[in-house]
Amino acid sequence: MNDARTTLSHNQAQLAQDFKTLLNDAEELLRHASQGGDEGFNNARERLEKSLRTARREFDSREHALLDRARHAGRAADLYMHRHPWESISVAAVLGLMAGIVLAGRLAGGWIKSGGE
Repeated sequence: MNDARTTLSHNQAQLAQDFKTLLNDAEELLRHASQGGDEGFNNARERLEKSLRTARREFDSREHALLDRARHAGRAADLYMHRHPWESISVAAVLGLMAGIVLAGRLAGGWIKSGGE
């Protein structure tokens, strides 16, 4: 679990850095566009296009990795449920009972009083 958090944190930091680079390149493109210089504008536009391609590639890569992990987790859960059906049914029953108790308390006008009422 800790490894997954570290990976997620690293991915978020990389995505934030890529986004900052993209914003900086877009600002520079706008600055050069307002100055009317063809050379500076073309350079800024090329860097912005490169940043956009990089950002798109990174996003697609991370999306693909996330979908792969989700599929793997789904397969693992399915396999566990097939190997341990009674444990799975017990867990589902307990969770359903807990949800029912919480909902019944809310629907009954909050039979669990808080504070000094």
